[in-house]
Amino acid sequence: MGQDSKWSTERHCVAGCALAWCVGLVAAPPVSAAPPNARLGDALVTAAQREFDGGHFERAAELFLDIWRDDDRATVALYNAARSFHLAGSLERAEGVYREFLVRAKLDAATEAKVRNHMADIDRRRAQARAAEAGRAEEAGRYLVAAQLWAEAGALQPDNPGFTLKEGRAQHLAGNAAAARERYRRFLAAAAADDPNRSVAAQWQAALNAGPETAAPTTGRSWAGWSCVVLGAGASGAGLWFVASASTATGELERKLAVTDASGKITGIAETDARAEAARIDRQFVVGWSSVGVGVAAGAVGAWLLATRSAGAATVTVGPHEMRIAVRF
Repeated sequence: MGQDSKWSTERHCVAGCALAWCVGLVAAPPVSAAPPNARLGDALVTAAQREFDGGHFERAAELFLDIWRDDDRATVALYNAARSFHLAGSLERAEGVYREFLVRAKLDAATEAKVRNHMADIDRRRAQARAAEAGRAEEAGRYLVAAQLWAEAGALQPDNPGFTLKEGRAQHLAGNAAAARERYRRFLAAAAADDPNRSVAAQWQAALNAGPETAAPTTGRSWAGWSCVVLGAGASGAGLWFVASASTATGELERKLAVTDASGKITGIAETDARAEAARIDRQFVVGWSSVGVGVAAGAVGAWLLATRSAGAATVTVGPHEMRIAVRF
């Protein structure tokens, strides 16, 4: 089932939440007498449902909390508040309200399992967020920070040993051989026999055990040099694409300008449109050739940095999916 089906399910759960509250979701004790502020409660239910149906989950959550505060026997409103916070992406608040619901409501096994699955989803989302941060830290060369973030992701989702492997790799790149070796060992002990990352872990572990050639990653002029070369190539490529696109657009404009009527008046394109298109093409040529120039300059700087580094104590490490060069200068 797709996202629309999931949304429909959530919507109908809340839609059934009038004074009888989501029948079948929670076995809430019956209310013996209508509270004195029943009319206000009805208005809050209607407002909460309207906000939820409109996708305003944060506002819906606050209204559901108001309903529960007004009548703490209406524990399903607490569930709806938690679920609304969850859908709004307010994970901290969602978790707190889910926990409150588990304490306050008398739940059957199926409902409790459903709530705990929602809480597990919150942990998965947090783990994914930590993993994204870890990836950015690695790209910036902040390997110790990345290792900590991978560890946090693994703690949030202990059934995913891949986070342990990535933590090990970050420790490896940071030059912490003992820590990396322990994470590789833990991954290989926990991963399934058919996990495709087992071979990757084994290669990294072998490289780690091979000796000093697996030292910390490239630094100094070597790193800067290769970075400039790669960035220069990218900028030049992008610039040439802009130039080619502008050339194509120029030809198209010229064809439109060549269309005239019997009196010689241009009819293929309006004058204002032609002037706007000509200005856009000029800008694209400027951007394109500027990018090419920047790319060539960056590539030249990178080549100079690589050419003038010291050649002493150079080592090359080739690992799965990557090649790293370490040079002392």
